Amino acid sequence: MLATLDNVIHSHSKFLNKLQNDTYSFDDLLQYLSDSFLKMSPAPESNMMASFGHLGGGYDGRYYGYLWSKCIASDMFSTKFKGDICNQKIGLRYRQTILRPGGSLEPETLIKKFLGRKFKTKYLLHDLIEHNASNKN
Repeated sequence: MLATLDNVIHSHSKFLNKLQNDTYSFDDLLQYLSDSFLKMSPAPESNMMASFGHLGGGYDGRYYGYLWSKCIASDMFSTKFKGDICNQKIGLRYRQTILRPGGSLEPETLIKKFLGRKFKTKYLLHDLIEHNASNKN
């Protein structure tokens, strides 16, 4: 929900146009998103928008880096480490290919070299579906 809130506020969405024309308020936006994602209303007089510091503190673009990191990690784990997380050969290759160069190369270059291709989002989606299914039991 918070990522969507950030996206709406920092984009040229239809909702933002209505906000600028005084058709809706930020409270209306928060109410709509809370109902949609959380199936509950924000706490009355909580001013949640003021407490979500990511919105205006210069952190907003980096907020999505966590999801990209999870996406890459899911691919690496699913294709290289799954079944044998302690595999020394793969661990050493990871250390030499990803960790050793550090910031001397672009992350995409390191990842592509380790995986032998660009990373794929399908592994994150699989992990999320699997996690959701295990939480239902």
